Formats: sequence, C-alpha cells, structure tokens
Amino acid sequence: MQNFSTPLRRSFVVKIGVFLLACLLASCSALRVGYSNGDSVVYWWLDGYVDFQGDQKTWAKNHIHNFFIWHRTTQLKDYAQLFAQVQQQLQHSRQHPIAQADVLADYAAIKQRAFLVIDKSLPQLTDLALALQPPQIAHLEKNSRRTTNAIVETTCRATLSTVNVSALKES
Repeated sequence: MQNFSTPLRRSFVVKIGVFLLACLLASCSALRVGYSNGDSVVYWWLDGYVDFQGDQKTWAKNHIHNFFIWHRTTQLKDYAQLFAQVQQQLQHSRQHPIAQADVLADYAAIKQRAFLVIDKSLPQLTDLALALQPPQIAHLEKNSRRTTNAIVETTCRATLSTVNVSALKES
C-alpha cells in the first residue's frame, strides 16, 4: 500500500503545486476565480482518477475543502511575501544580474513550501489510498498509465524536435 500512495501523492502535489503557483504568480481575476474554486477542481480531478463511491464522495469533498481553508489562511500570505521578494529581484536584475545563490535560495524556499503542502495532505491521501476498493485501484492504474503514456509521448516528441533542430543547426 505504501508504494501505491507515493505516485498518487506526487501526482496530486505536482498538479496542485502547478495550479497554485499559476494562481499566485498572476493576478488576473480568472486565476483568482480558479483558485477560489480550487476545491471543486481538485475534487473533480481526483474523482476522475479514482471514481469515488458512496461515502468517499463526502469524505473527499470535506477533506479537500478543509485543505483549501488551511492553505488560504496559513500559506497565501507567505507565498505573497516570497513572490514579492522574487519580483524585487527581477526588477533589480536590470542593474544587477541575479546571482545563482539567489535563484537556488528561491528554489529552496518554493520547495520547502511544496513539502509543507505534501506533509499537510499526506495523511488524508494515505487514508484515501487505504480506503480504495480493487475496482477503484484498477481505475486509478488505468488513468495513471494513460497519463504516463501521454507524458512520454509528448516528451519524446519534444526531444525528437530538439534533436532535429540541433541536427539542422549542425549541418
């Protein structure tokens, strides 16, 4: 069971992380609306992967809702401060190039925040994984395989395009 929850956790965290970073980096109202409805989006995405049944639906909605309350009340201010700092670095980069150490420190700060989200969501994701029935696990495996194949196909196409461009430049 432990191996099962790890890919689910990584996939969930990566997608949530990308979603949250996109919402935080941009200030347009469409993204704010998206984050405001993040709990519905996350539920819809997870349900597509595991096909919630019966009481799992209410359980998942409640835990996702509570996660977003925690995130909004404890994390968004911190993200705003971090991104304000990064914005200042970028504004000053015209006069002074950004040092590699600054980029690494920013990356470490973002990574630390991502791990905090993982730590917060992992107990509920573990409970969810343990509550899945065999048909749901099969559904999850099928969807994960489809997603992995799409990523591999896209990555291979991008790699081949890069190789083709590089070959053209060399000739």
